[in-house]
Amino acid sequence: MKNNNNQKIIIIKDRVDLYEDFTINLLYCIYHYYLDKNSLSNDDDIYNHYSFCFNKVCDDFLEEEIDFKNNIEIKEYFYKYYYNQFYKPNNNLNVTMADFEDFWRNVFAIEKQRKRNLINVLVDLYGTFDKSFINKNIFQTV
Repeated sequence: MKNNNNQKIIIIKDRVDLYEDFTINLLYCIYHYYLDKNSLSNDDDIYNHYSFCFNKVCDDFLEEEIDFKNNIEIKEYFYKYYYNQFYKPNNNLNVTMADFEDFWRNVFAIEKQRKRNLINVLVDLYGTFDKSFINKNIFQTV
């Protein structure tokens, strides 16, 4: 596969599974600790809620010696996504947690992935997650 910079990227299944676990855990955390739109009405409150959830999930993974906390790009990637799709959607659709979970599970379903747009999301996300492991020997088997 190739990323947006037309660089060849090798997708390692174990990493895909790890990144999916992180993504789903972040989704669950955001929903679990979400109060309501009135409580998170301004951008500072939204960012604080999101940061709490992101850091909590990072801390959980750190217990397994997997450190995503310093990957600012992955934090910003998900913040922008959830800000636009969950916290401040531009429409009145009622998207459920199950809808978000289905979307992310489809992104990470590499064995049966046929939709070009989801493949692009996976490649971009994979590359961004991988920055957490630069110069580290984790999941080096292909």
